[in-house]
Amino acid sequence: MTTILRFLPLLALGVWLGAIALSFVVAPGIFAMMPTRQQAGAVVGLILARLHLLGYVCAAIYLGVALAPRRAEISSDKFAALLVVAMLLLTLVSQQWITPRLGDLRAQMISSFNSIDQTPQDHALRRDFGRLHGISSSLELLVLLCGLAAFFLRIRSSNL
Repeated sequence: MTTILRFLPLLALGVWLGAIALSFVVAPGIFAMMPTRQQAGAVVGLILARLHLLGYVCAAIYLGVALAPRRAEISSDKFAALLVVAMLLLTLVSQQWITPRLGDLRAQMISSFNSIDQTPQDHALRRDFGRLHGISSSLELLVLLCGLAAFFLRIRSSNL
């Protein structure tokens, strides 16, 4: 049982980190292969929505096991758990605030200009979209970095 309790948080973090890393690899390929940026954005948006759901599940597993009373005395485990909480909060901000706003901007550009690509680069909608897209990418990178640090701390405290 102890082995499973040590394994589950690492598995949860590993799956979450692998999915994030994969999204950084897959997204550019999707944009390169799809006929339009609009279609590519729809596919990547779907992938990110599922990635965020996976993140919620992985965070629940990690925190459910890592914060059990028998583990509370190890300070690096506490810090790793705080990093996972930060990952969860960053994911929530991305999914609940940034993603819907990007969708609204995308819909406005399509409504006004028939596509994102036809929206002038200097138009406010396009600039806002680019700014929010940059924030979204930065949040995903922060989630990845927090996860790597949590993974390292968790392994170090597990004496593997």
